[in-house]
Amino acid sequence: MKVLIANTREPFIFGGAEILENDLEKKLIELGHQVDKFIIPFDHSNLESVADQVAFARNVQIPNTDLVIGMRFPAYLVQHQHKVIWLVHQYRQMYDLLGTMHSPYTTDPATLKKIHEMVKIDQISLLEAQKVFTISDLVTRRLSSYVGIKGKTLNLPPRDSLLITNSDSKDERKEFLLLPGRINRMKRQHLFIEALMETRSPIKLLIAGKSEDEKYLDQMKNFVHRNNLSERVRFDIRFLPESDLSVITNEAIGVGYAPLDEDAYGLVTIEAYQRSRICLTLSDSGQVAGLVKSITPEFVSLNEKKKIAKMLDWLYENPADRILIEKSLSGALHDFLPTWKKILGELIS
Repeated sequence: MKVLIANTREPFIFGGAEILENDLEKKLIELGHQVDKFIIPFDHSNLESVADQVAFARNVQIPNTDLVIGMRFPAYLVQHQHKVIWLVHQYRQMYDLLGTMHSPYTTDPATLKKIHEMVKIDQISLLEAQKVFTISDLVTRRLSSYVGIKGKTLNLPPRDSLLITNSDSKDERKEFLLLPGRINRMKRQHLFIEALMETRSPIKLLIAGKSEDEKYLDQMKNFVHRNNLSERVRFDIRFLPESDLSVITNEAIGVGYAPLDEDAYGLVTIEAYQRSRICLTLSDSGQVAGLVKSITPEFVSLNEKKKIAKMLDWLYENPADRILIEKSLSGALHDFLPTWKKILGELIS
């Protein structure tokens, strides 16, 4: 079968959605399918650019293809007689984030009219798909709430390309919490930095990932400097290849990941558990909080500095108990995730 993956990408930004796209391509090829991609370089800096890309995508008709798998707005707007959606998330800046600091668009009548027109196109495109899947129950609920479409959840699968070199030796740890992934306000790395002010232990933080918001990064660095935390907070601002991430994770005593109302379980969370590392998160972190609560509920905190600090101190002060918990994480994770066999069976059946 000739399968086309339709996806969206911000140039020079690489994260969980791009990894999922690449893994999907790899698994389809392993099954013997021919795979190609239709990738839109998405510019959401202003509404006019978004509208132009919506119009472009909507007028694209895909030839010489048996199946289109659409993943992100606006790439999945393409027209094809056999189209299924595996929705990473809707364009939230036009939905639940509209009117908040996380959306660049105003809510004046003229802007709302343009957004309404694009939402209508979005709905039409989703309705014409033969099947609509999402990557989480949260995305499924949003889809139903905002567009009135009932999707079926296909959660993210475990990664099978991780370089796992687990260690049970406390002496090999460097007693820092790793905060991996893209750096932006929605990922909220600053909350862990601020919580250091309330800790009694000397636990450190390593914030490692590519920055998408230089102003936000500068604000965190300035906070670190003003509060004399330079010896406890280190920044590694780059995209980490899996080999580097594997080494750093195995040196860490845990992983922190507390995005705001995250759409899915998150590759950071999944990879932490697969590498047998406790993941700290917050109760308002969406699906990430749901997964952590199911496996290690004691590491889901309220969004309060003292509560976060308490979790940080526990990781540092209880190495034996921490290592005991780590032994069960990878096995427990697989009870919550589908296999690639199940996912591909749903998408291409």
